[in-house]
Amino acid sequence: MINRRTRFAWTSTALFRAFFLASIFSSLFLSVTDGSLAQMIGLSTEELAKTSSLVVLGDVEDVQSFWSDDHRRIVSRATVLVQQVVRGKTVERKITVEYPGGEIDGLGMKVSDVAPMDKGEKVLLFLSDNMVRKTGTVRKLIGKAQGKYSIGADGIARKKGFSIATGADLVDRELPLDEIIRKIKSVDDKPAKD
Repeated sequence: MINRRTRFAWTSTALFRAFFLASIFSSLFLSVTDGSLAQMIGLSTEELAKTSSLVVLGDVEDVQSFWSDDHRRIVSRATVLVQQVVRGKTVERKITVEYPGGEIDGLGMKVSDVAPMDKGEKVLLFLSDNMVRKTGTVRKLIGKAQGKYSIGADGIARKKGFSIATGADLVDRELPLDEIIRKIKSVDDKPAKD
């Protein structure tokens, strides 16, 4: 049997706990400054090309999600059928591109500033060197979501899915595919600076 005094004590304790947790949450939330949040710096097409070991135009054949090698994150791997090597060299007809995020058995993980790939999508990708994983050889996008263009049926290369803190004017978000390819190929024509 609960009397009024016991009910009041329980209510006071519950209110104290709620106030205590709210004050901790508020102090943590308010202590986060803009400088502690992730911010992406805009990269030009030329900068992406210079830092990539391979730039390819291709079609996404398949996308599979897996647990990372350490089993702490979900990663997705897109199998891309290479149609054209724009910059760099590869003997591979198919490459595997790994990026964070995905869904496994109804459990999903979404990562900001990552552009996922869709089966059947035509893409232009700025890629890293091969990396060997327990489950196979993969490449990663250079510049996170900035390293992927989706190519529309209209021949326009488009980027989306990321925000820029500085250098937004450098980013080519939407251009004809042939113009993007010309910019990428022109990087090799420029003499090296001392």
